[in-house]
Amino acid sequence: MFRRPRARALAVLWLLCFGALVEATQALLPWRSAEIGDLLANALGTTLGTLLAFTALPAAWAALEVRLARLARLERRD
Repeated sequence: MFRRPRARALAVLWLLCFGALVEATQALLPWRSAEIGDLLANALGTTLGTLLAFTALPAAWAALEVRLARLARLERRD
């Protein structure tokens, strides 16, 4: 998923714009408030999440899930 750098950049840009749209919508609602801190937190979370998604972390997580599933099956046999 998103193997090309341009596709990754577009995905991040879209997510950043979506976060800004959410904050702008909150500014229009009287019972909500929009803050620059929320916008920055959204941007930071989007950026860090995207960076982590393109590391070895997802593969390591999948391998851990497989091992845990095997252990669970072994325990049920005993």
